[in-house]
Amino acid sequence: MKKPTGILYRNNVVSFEQQKKVVSFLRKLPKKTWQPNNRGRFPGKIRFRIGYGRSHEDELPDELKHFVPTILDSIKSSITEEETKLFDVFKTNKSRVTINRYRKGRRLGAHKDPLEFKNAIVIGLTLCRRQDSDTIRKMRFTQKEGDKKHTHDVETSANSIYVFFGNAYYAWKHESVGIMKQKGTVYSLSIRANC
Repeated sequence: MKKPTGILYRNNVVSFEQQKKVVSFLRKLPKKTWQPNNRGRFPGKIRFRIGYGRSHEDELPDELKHFVPTILDSIKSSITEEETKLFDVFKTNKSRVTINRYRKGRRLGAHKDPLEFKNAIVIGLTLCRRQDSDTIRKMRFTQKEGDKKHTHDVETSANSIYVFFGNAYYAWKHESVGIMKQKGTVYSLSIRANC
């Protein structure tokens, strides 16, 4: 089965205490902070998001500023020297942070990003209040070749990261899919560079 190139996955990225602290901060944010996003094929299946780093968006709050380097340091401690070079972009370029809030059954629809951002790299950290290791969401990558459809799923447990870049970013559609094992609200914190 064909798979996208440019996907990394790691479990247990930050401590449970750090995860709990960030989730607690996110839960206390006023409702108006969260922007509804129900575009696409699933009306009513609204996910809520907050974006930081674009010209029209706020600066990353102090409560999250320390968290981004913590995530990057944790990733770097468990990857190869060659993979480490990928993450140097986060030192030199201004990155964007997006936080999606998913209740059970909510999703981010399948989409492919523009080829102009072919050097983009996205790190997604899955956060929730629970400490169990049940799989709670999945990133799905799909690509059509004539009549054939290729699908590659990456299960995202609490406190895990997925990283995608290269053809996984611009040549495959990607989406976030909720599954039956999801327990409670899940937050996905993504850090993006070169896009």
